[in-house]
Amino acid sequence: MTYIVYSKENCANCETLKNILNSKQISYKVKMVPEDLSQQDFMIVMEAFGVVPRSFPQIVMIDSETNVASYVGGLQELVAELKK
Repeated sequence: MTYIVYSKENCANCETLKNILNSKQISYKVKMVPEDLSQQDFMIVMEAFGVVPRSFPQIVMIDSETNVASYVGGLQELVAELKK
């Protein structure tokens, strides 16, 4: 399983999330908006999951066996997911 973290500059929650994933040695990739992905393309990705993001970070999980993506949410949702 790999997480894709949609992040932006100067985002405290984004840094907290990355620190949590690093401390748990969880694989993730960061996509910076708008450096790696335009705001418009980011919105297209979120719309594909039926989500209208209101904050950063936004997290998507990719199942390494099936290659299926699923929307996780933001920092709080990921923390809850990791506690399962």
